[in-house]
Amino acid sequence: MTPDPWRPTPGKHGRHALVAIDEASTVPYVPGWSATRAQVALWRGAATEAVQWCARERHAFTPDLLLTHAAALRLAGDAPTARLRLAQAEASPTLAAMPQLGSAASAERAHLIALEDPTAAVTLHRDALRVRLRHGLVLGCIDSLEAPAALTGTPERAGLLLGAADRSRRDTGYFAARPPLPDGPEFATALDRGRALSLDQAAERALRDNRRGTRPTTGWAGLTPAERAVAGLAVRGLSNPRIAAELFIGRGTVKTHLAHAYAKLGVANRTELARDFATHTGDAPGSSPRRREVPACPARGAGREQPCRTGSRRHPSGASPGVEPAPGKVRRRAGGGESRLFPAVAVIPVSYDGVDGGAA
Repeated sequence: MTPDPWRPTPGKHGRHALVAIDEASTVPYVPGWSATRAQVALWRGAATEAVQWCARERHAFTPDLLLTHAAALRLAGDAPTARLRLAQAEASPTLAAMPQLGSAASAERAHLIALEDPTAAVTLHRDALRVRLRHGLVLGCIDSLEAPAALTGTPERAGLLLGAADRSRRDTGYFAARPPLPDGPEFATALDRGRALSLDQAAERALRDNRRGTRPTTGWAGLTPAERAVAGLAVRGLSNPRIAAELFIGRGTVKTHLAHAYAKLGVANRTELARDFATHTGDAPGSSPRRREVPACPARGAGREQPCRTGSRRHPSGASPGVEPAPGKVRRRAGGGESRLFPAVAVIPVSYDGVDGGAA
């Protein structure tokens, strides 16, 4: 493939752009700058640097940054904290509305359980691939082809997936770090066969080959993305009607998802669910991270101000105060009000040792 001379490369234009801001005498405030640097460091394989950039984020953490932080912590060798960050990201209702985040959470969960349950990990990787393929998330599809290759069990299947991913990397210019391609005659033929496949062909084949597999029937790995989202909100103390409003599903659907989650986790009520969640993530049951100061919001029909919680019904847009609502579909509430189907921002406050993720 002939290189595109106009495509910026991380070794030239990209690096110069990053250094220009980092070495400025007065560092300007750029929203999302720390998150972007963390993602770039992660793509370069610098996990420790990515963790440091995540810790420098001065404002409340969003689910995408929590997922980046979880991946960086896992690669840096801190799996327990990575599990906690992932659980905090999975508790956000945004994951149910944004395929990119939901599939990334499934993939990260697969990475974290790969050693203890490789079969469940492969299933989660395939779940992520299916979502990414459906929504045209090209780079995510490449990741989902490469990740389960080491878990497939045969050089033929692993080489085929890695060969297809290698071709797609070249076609798209995707430069994220990856393990070296396997060597040896048993892989060479499979790699060449994989490079002959387009990304769509490879993804369809990977999904077809995995149809005989089944999702685990017990434990957190056995929960579907919808069941994980409902269980996460239940652990946070939300009632069934509030969960239904957050995820834009019916109350009966919430009860069904909770019943399935209870059965798979072997719990009988929300108290046991919270206790099991604490064992799973290392977080204390019923605990909540330290919140930033709640902005003031004008009270309806009064000339005073009252606290307005982010994303609550008190705020007219359902989004974060001070954030312009993103254009999108609008759904009418039963009471006549409006709420956006996809909130502009879903904020998850996170506290660190010495760093408050929710403080300005």
